Amino acid sequence: MKRATKLSVLLVVAAAAIAVTFTGCPDLGFGKDDLYGTWKTLDFDANGNPVDRYTTSDGTYSVTWKFDGNSENMFNGTGGTFKQHLVKYSSSGGVEAETFWYGEYAIKGNSGYSKGKLYLYYECGYNMRGTGASASLDELWDWSLDNYIGASGFSGIDAMSAGSPITVEGIQCYHNNNNPVYIQVKKDSNGDIKCSDIEYFRFNLKDGSLYGYTRLMTSTTAPNGNAIGGIYSQWGEAATTTVTSSNAHFAGGNKIANSCSWKGTSIRYMGRISARSTPDEPIWMCSSTTPNSEYFNGVDVGDDNDYADPDAEMRPEQ
Repeated sequence: MKRATKLSVLLVVAAAAIAVTFTGCPDLGFGKDDLYGTWKTLDFDANGNPVDRYTTSDGTYSVTWKFDGNSENMFNGTGGTFKQHLVKYSSSGGVEAETFWYGEYAIKGNSGYSKGKLYLYYECGYNMRGTGASASLDELWDWSLDNYIGASGFSGIDAMSAGSPITVEGIQCYHNNNNPVYIQVKKDSNGDIKCSDIEYFRFNLKDGSLYGYTRLMTSTTAPNGNAIGGIYSQWGEAATTTVTSSNAHFAGGNKIANSCSWKGTSIRYMGRISARSTPDEPIWMCSSTTPNSEYFNGVDVGDDNDYADPDAEMRPEQ
């Protein structure tokens, strides 16, 4: 069984090599992790039409994630980067709130990454509807950590480390009034950069193709329904009055909340879009148009990995 699997992988790699030779396809990510590329909120209605927003009791949202495919380097200090564009819509359909985030990410997955653990280090944020906001969405997609620090109003990350952070919705950050930038990283006494907002949850990938997986489910609950998601801070102490001692730490950080910063939901569904398109006019890469509630039903059967402990390793599929 394992030999056949390896042969299949080799055939796919060979086919992909031929494809990139003749087409130069930007959707192929050799040497990248399976989250490589751009993902956007996606469901399908009963007629197979794409739906790129989701509605909860808190409102209607659309989320776009972009991963550079280098998460394997995360725990060596040279991790992959991710970017997030989140839009909240009003009841009339207009934009009520809009933010952009930059950070690093890490994955712990099985041998094929069809399921695993995902860690997002939210290092910097930009309130696109806030006071003083002037950067366009096109500009923000290209911003690095240095761009955020330069636009923050602080003289640099060393100056922020020497100052006093504020707390916004439970997360410590550096922020100047009348400025759209939030900085959630600083240097410790050893000169290492630490993050105050590390969000943890699990994921499932489906609808594999020559170009990789194309549909994604992320959840703050384990397959048995128990809550496993959390927010961790490398700056401060654990909020011991609100979190359990068994999972109050992760990768040098302390747990400060039992859930992620998702409003009104414990699950998100995403679809991968082609690099030849944009989130505003996406070319969806998935082949299946089955609604999420049906398509992802049953993906957790037999998955008894320990998701409650964010440090526990994932076991390879048998």
